[in-house]
Amino acid sequence: MSSGKQISTRHPSATVHKLTSSSKKQIIKRKGVKRKVKDLIILVAGTTDPVNSSELKFEASWKYWDDNTEFRKKLAIFSKQYLDLQVFGTVSWSGDNSIYEREEAGKKLARLIKEAYPAWRDTDISMHFVVHSHGGNVLHEATQVIAKDKNFPAKWKIKSILYLSTPFFNKLHQLNKSQFHKDCRIINVYSKYDFTQRVIADFSMVDVTNIISQFTLSCDESKIKKSKGESDSSFNKKIKQCHDKAYLRTSFEEIKNINFDIYTSL
Repeated sequence: MSSGKQISTRHPSATVHKLTSSSKKQIIKRKGVKRKVKDLIILVAGTTDPVNSSELKFEASWKYWDDNTEFRKKLAIFSKQYLDLQVFGTVSWSGDNSIYEREEAGKKLARLIKEAYPAWRDTDISMHFVVHSHGGNVLHEATQVIAKDKNFPAKWKIKSILYLSTPFFNKLHQLNKSQFHKDCRIINVYSKYDFTQRVIADFSMVDVTNIISQFTLSCDESKIKKSKGESDSSFNKKIKQCHDKAYLRTSFEEIKNINFDIYTSL
């Protein structure tokens, strides 16, 4: 939401925000919802500055999603097609590149989800996560909490996860699959130019190695033209930006296709 207002929560380390393009009917309601919820889309932002080089980048805020207007448009169009689809909102946290912060954010994420729809605790609900960067590891920590929480709604299942350049680890932040739907789908979208994913982490996740579908995406440099009088540094910057955004542009289509397949199979 462009004004930066937040939905009130008792857990300051993880906050739910509205998306600008979402209608009021598609936004999370902390007191429950009047209509039945069948599918829930949850967005989790990540660390934007992996080496903590700038304090301005410490916060993994809702702005990551809100600033991606094309993504919001596609999500809004898609969500309006289904009356029983609820957009949970975007879950933001401190974003600090810290194991502790990711663990704490995971705990809060699990609680926020559990408390969101008390009226539908005994209803079958499919959860669809779209996670960016270390937001994926925050989700992994949340799955660990959910697996141990006897009060978490048993009928709420994780039916899809779309990873956007998440750095995976061999031992840290492992994904617990106990709450997975039997038809759960996982897609990992990444860029070979992503420093966070390829260097900071080990780039392997033992727990889901056999179920992740990987998409190697790249930029078509032949379509980038150098303007008359443009400096080499400026031209090279355009190429880099093209590579950096390649995986995200494709992910816009992937989330639509993933959920379309899911809904038609229900």
